[in-house]
Amino acid sequence: MSHLDLALTSITIGSWQMVAVTFQSPSELVAVPVIGVIGNSVTTSPLGKQRLLQWKKQVAVTIRQHRGATPWKTSWQYALSVGFSFYPRIHGNQALDVENFLKPSFDALAAGLFCDEATDIAKLQRYNYDDSNFRRLFVYRLPDARTELEEGAAFCISARKYDEYVGTELE
Repeated sequence: MSHLDLALTSITIGSWQMVAVTFQSPSELVAVPVIGVIGNSVTTSPLGKQRLLQWKKQVAVTIRQHRGATPWKTSWQYALSVGFSFYPRIHGNQALDVENFLKPSFDALAAGLFCDEATDIAKLQRYNYDDSNFRRLFVYRLPDARTELEEGAAFCISARKYDEYVGTELE
């Protein structure tokens, strides 16, 4: 597998139109919006910490609902795209460093993909699922949301059931 196996795809996720990086022939493809105040990894207040936890829970629950009943495998290869649409007022009308929103979003995405059905996401203390095969990442800044109720992110998860170290398709 090489970078030639990737494609830029124009995709609509929820109300957003964006470009996503996908495998040309993915084994699995999920494109889903998550609406809510996007949590920042740099929290400076109790409200910020609460928003971060709520965001991670919302992402993990939404991804798990859309991945199917069986957890995906950490050994698969992943091309992930995420588009963020911020409502600046809820973030203090400050310039936003998008990278501060990436880690919590990808940690929650990993939890949603890899946790089993018995896991109570609301009780997760740590979002420490193995995301080492999240190797192709594309981040997109969507137009700002017009209201707090429109803030959120568009996730596109393209997966290949392929182990590049062994060179074989995985089950």
